[in-house]
Amino acid sequence: MAPKFIFEMSDVSKSFGEKVVLRNISLSFFYGAKIGVVGENGAGKSTLLKIMAGLDKDIDGTATLAKGMRVRYVAQEPEVDLEKTVREHLRFAVKPIQDVVDRFNEISERMADPQEGDDFDKLMNEMGRLQEQIDASNGWELDRLMDIASDALVLPPDDAPLGQLSGGERRRVALCMALLEQPDLLLLDLKMPKMDGLQVLQVLYRVRGEDRGRFPPVVVLTSSELDEDIADAYRYGAQSYICKPLGHSDFTKTVHDTLQYWLGLNRPVPARRIGMHFVHEGL
Repeated sequence: MAPKFIFEMSDVSKSFGEKVVLRNISLSFFYGAKIGVVGENGAGKSTLLKIMAGLDKDIDGTATLAKGMRVRYVAQEPEVDLEKTVREHLRFAVKPIQDVVDRFNEISERMADPQEGDDFDKLMNEMGRLQEQIDASNGWELDRLMDIASDALVLPPDDAPLGQLSGGERRRVALCMALLEQPDLLLLDLKMPKMDGLQVLQVLYRVRGEDRGRFPPVVVLTSSELDEDIADAYRYGAQSYICKPLGHSDFTKTVHDTLQYWLGLNRPVPARRIGMHFVHEGL
């Protein structure tokens, strides 16, 4: 049985010298949640996501990822190898499951040509465990999944070195790598590509093999302005927003007006999609 929350943060505070960025923040996310973090530049959005990713542990309070869950953080300026190609980066992202597939094939070859002293029962048990991992991750279709993700994110040619790409193209490659890694908690601290966000989420679900019973992923993305970025968050399926306190009524009206303007909606935005969680002294 899955734990109630995939991630919990309790009474977390973070300071840089005398500057308090976060104070007594408590958050918890259900499986499958899509969260937009809204705040001005310098409000602490990146700090919050780094804490959630486990990259910043110098905090007061507790931040806990559910046992067995995997987290992936995509930074505003992701670290990439400028000499390696697009495809090489994608292959690096799927290497853990590719290693499992390679081990499965190695055992298969070994059983086809047994050596003296081989323990067939032990090998068969290992193959069974490997088969479960491969099936759960769509491991038999890694090349096809890389193609699907590349097409969905409109990546440059496979053989293009990242040193020749623009900053936006590199960020798309980093996002594609994150999707292929199939995390349970995906933290996106970057300007989202101008495309249908639901399409990107569908890629994430597809590469994860949702039909195989895995829990739906949690996606958290940042936004610095109460305008088109809010619409971007909505396109990516954001169900609620964590934001700097601007006043419940004013902020809610801004979100509704913004979504209707940018998305061309002629009907009220569903209230269930505009949940608000206000925090103070920072975000």
